[in-house]
Amino acid sequence: GAYAKSAHIALIYQAILPNEHLRHHLLSEPQTDEYSQVLDLSSVLKASETLSGEADLQAFLKQMVTIIIENAGAQRGALLFEKEGNFIVEICLNNKDESCTSTTVPYSLINYVSRTLKPQLLDNAKKDKRFASDPYFSSHSPKSILCVPSLVKGELKGIVYLEHLDNNQAFTNERISIIQTLATQTSISFD
Repeated sequence: GAYAKSAHIALIYQAILPNEHLRHHLLSEPQTDEYSQVLDLSSVLKASETLSGEADLQAFLKQMVTIIIENAGAQRGALLFEKEGNFIVEICLNNKDESCTSTTVPYSLINYVSRTLKPQLLDNAKKDKRFASDPYFSSHSPKSILCVPSLVKGELKGIVYLEHLDNNQAFTNERISIIQTLATQTSISFD
């Protein structure tokens, strides 16, 4: 599964890994924390490969959102960019790499993240008074949500919205920094 893929990627790129200890660490059976580190490295390497090889902007954005969804363990993800003062869904995919049938997102949450510039990790948005009245949550019932701002030189460039419909606590605080890194990498390329 994911470990095998991560180990394969680490093996392919072992020449650029800085030292023998790190190579050995990444290629051995992971423990829980080690598994996250391997997954993080795998995602960053995939993103770097995507950045260097993709000329078509839409194909690039699709690949980056796919990497973000994989890394987070999300079932659905959207990448929003600011246009004329509003955040617009640029791309929305599910975990099967298919375009979403609906590009609707909870704009109360998107606007909150754009104002505070802080990631939001929610396990039940319907119970959170800040977002409970959002029409999105009347028709959708995600159990876990992660919404992350993409900041480039301190300026908000985009927002990544991720959700999982089946599992509470599908996302963890430990994943936020790598998701933010991948989102920022995507926004820098889009800019």
